[in-house]
Amino acid sequence: MTRHLIHAAKRTGLALTVSIAMLLQACGSDTDDGTPIIGFSYVPELSAVYTPYEPELGSAIPAAARASLESADLPYPPFNTHDIKAIGPDAWRNRDQLVNAGVGGVIFNQLWSTWQPSNSLSLSEPNTFEYDGMIWKIDPVREKQIRWYSARGIKVTAVLFATPEWARPNNTARAGNISIVDPKFIASDNAQDFARFAGMIAKRYNGANGNGRIVNFIIQNEVNSLDWYNPGCGAPASPCTVQDRIQRYSSDFNQAYDRIKQEQSQAHVFFSFDHHFGAGFYDGAPFASAQRFIETLDGLVAPREWRIAYHSYPPDLFNPAFGPHDYPKVTFGNLGVLSGFLRQRFPDKPHAWDIHLTENGLNAGAPSSETSQNQQLSVAVRNVLGTPGINNFVYHRMRDHFNEGSFQPGLHDIEDRPKDAWRNWSVNNLHQSNPKRLASGYEDLPYVRLVRSVHPDIGHWSSTRQAPAGYTAEASFLLLRESLPNTTMLYECNVSASGVTRITNDVSCGGQQSFGPVGYIFDFNNIAGNRLPLYGIEIASGDFILSTSPDEVPGAATLLGYVDATKVLNQPAPIRDLSYFNTQYKTFTPAPAIGSQTGAQQLINSLGDCSETALNCNFLRFAVGADQVNTLRCEVQPQPEPIAHILLTYGNDSFSRVIDVAHAINPIGNTYSIPLPIADDATYASVVLTSGHGAATSHCVVLQSGSLNIGAAEDQAEKNLIQNGGFESPLSDWETCSGTAAFTSDAFADAQAVSIDDGNCVYQEIAIDAGNEYLFSCQARHSGTGNLKFTFAGESFHRLAETVYPVNSAGYAEFTVQETAPPNSAYAVVTFESLAGAGQLDACSVVQVE
Repeated sequence: MTRHLIHAAKRTGLALTVSIAMLLQACGSDTDDGTPIIGFSYVPELSAVYTPYEPELGSAIPAAARASLESADLPYPPFNTHDIKAIGPDAWRNRDQLVNAGVGGVIFNQLWSTWQPSNSLSLSEPNTFEYDGMIWKIDPVREKQIRWYSARGIKVTAVLFATPEWARPNNTARAGNISIVDPKFIASDNAQDFARFAGMIAKRYNGANGNGRIVNFIIQNEVNSLDWYNPGCGAPASPCTVQDRIQRYSSDFNQAYDRIKQEQSQAHVFFSFDHHFGAGFYDGAPFASAQRFIETLDGLVAPREWRIAYHSYPPDLFNPAFGPHDYPKVTFGNLGVLSGFLRQRFPDKPHAWDIHLTENGLNAGAPSSETSQNQQLSVAVRNVLGTPGINNFVYHRMRDHFNEGSFQPGLHDIEDRPKDAWRNWSVNNLHQSNPKRLASGYEDLPYVRLVRSVHPDIGHWSSTRQAPAGYTAEASFLLLRESLPNTTMLYECNVSASGVTRITNDVSCGGQQSFGPVGYIFDFNNIAGNRLPLYGIEIASGDFILSTSPDEVPGAATLLGYVDATKVLNQPAPIRDLSYFNTQYKTFTPAPAIGSQTGAQQLINSLGDCSETALNCNFLRFAVGADQVNTLRCEVQPQPEPIAHILLTYGNDSFSRVIDVAHAINPIGNTYSIPLPIADDATYASVVLTSGHGAATSHCVVLQSGSLNIGAAEDQAEKNLIQNGGFESPLSDWETCSGTAAFTSDAFADAQAVSIDDGNCVYQEIAIDAGNEYLFSCQARHSGTGNLKFTFAGESFHRLAETVYPVNSAGYAEFTVQETAPPNSAYAVVTFESLAGAGQLDACSVVQVE
């Protein structure tokens, strides 16, 4: 939702120092309460000045060989509540930092105007390819980011918008001089052209083309705002009506939806709206009612399974305050209004209940503060988790952007300094840590906490979202966020006459305004009889309370169901199954093993989730087939007591076996090679190594017929910035220029090295900081002619400085260089290329020199 005020100033020739206050009148009308309306959108690309660093030196990243796009139809990745947490990463260089913060999703803009700036591109131009008879230009920076996150099982969402000039001459004329953020937000003259773009994105990022996978597609941006989606209206001869805007958007959506589904049948496709929701904006311009759009669009796009991408900013973008009475806007404070409306209006369309909050931020700049931003973000997260149906919460943004002026929602400031909000947000969902660190509602999962609060002058308020100011919590009850058998959804209803809320299982709230779903309650007590009954009691004064006793206060008591008295269920950790993101991965879930299960066997049968055990655990999964010889090789560190178990599980879709391969290994440090007895008809295998003491193993790999299939080797140097520098596991962070790389057991160190043939290369780029000194080192050899390159690159991956070593020796030789990263450096790149013949690379490291 970000209007780029400084950008507008640039376009009109105003000085960059122009104040936001001077631009408010031009930006939009006022709300009923006089609050200025400023549209904000997550589109920094539109106005950020692009200045590649020394582009004449060329790209530091080798150009991949052009190939036709492959088709794939992967399933949609399974949902887990821990994956709700997402971010607009703003090209954040330390991507591991985001993954380690418990992020389950990221969002990227895909600008049509970037992919197809002209309709006469040529394949002779660099970074181009063909799709559906048209030539497209790759954004290598964005593509690498998508590939990187997909390779870690992170769900990627794309916003598709920004019409190139060549595709909108007629609609641009019909828009006339109407105020608009950028002409790119004018719809194309032909919806089929936009649909082709959507289909291209869906196919290029379907998991089969080495570019990662996009799983969520948002069609245009904030389409109920004329600032961000103009169908070609505004000139005197082309007036803008809300119905016309809805009608044209339905055409864009339908054709784009069909093309996306043609390329990825399991992808999810979304409408996009800002926070102007209710009837108060029914005929609004530039901001129209999202509710009106949704109700009208449903009939125009049927039977397509649409979903909602929503921007739930506070009512006043500069003030982080929000609350349950923000209607007719829907904000962090009253998210249940949106969810309740969708379930009430579309009871037979569960796809319509799927809400993704895809752009949502809280200001830390004046008149707000970093302290206020931090406090309100904790409340926002708890409200999101307390609203069933919200399955994605993308925070906007990772760092402040100069184009957003005094609107500063970033978790870091413009100098990349962390704010208080980052310090809390980054640790509120550490489900993978030991011990876990969970807060802001994550600690209650898979439950949500239904809180009964009271105001001395008004009465009771019951909700899983924050009560209004002046209420004090009296009691709380645990509901389930997701349904289980024999559970029923409860809803919060606004009793407007008395200013209180009541809880009911009636989705229509008896005609009262729905404040939305609050969670699922058990229909029955359990066998042990230790669940508590939960009653809704109507008091004669018009007040309503929740209680586990029907006699707590005089009134009419209704049994709502049963709740767990304490947290007895645990939320499973997300499954990072890469087979949902890349066709080259094929993983299998072992069938339950027969007989009694040890703790380690249970780990195997829960996809190797090592986080739920006190034992130290290493887990390896790999595909197997007939005529393979498998050996487990582990370098075991010294232990005070023997390792408990090394267990093997293998099988196929019809059987599963668990074997105790070894146990009671003596505690001295040794390297062990253990044959793995795997049946010929097995298609998968996995190994769990557990110890009751400390770090049990290192450099554990599974060898198949002398070559590595999968492993968990540590890097040679503790501070090595290169991932998988010894090639002891699949390439992962390494990328190839054309074709695939092979592995060889004739390695310089450990089990294997990587091997490449004529015309191919392997490379890896890592984030570094300008001004720091780095030591590059690799072992390489080549039977013909090859090169090893150590490169510093800028943000655009353009080369700033490079050292090139010819490699032509029969035996391994060490190549090193120690250099200081030049100004504007953002990445270091290691590249090994084969010009003629075959070469091998091993033992690579990049270490910052202290």
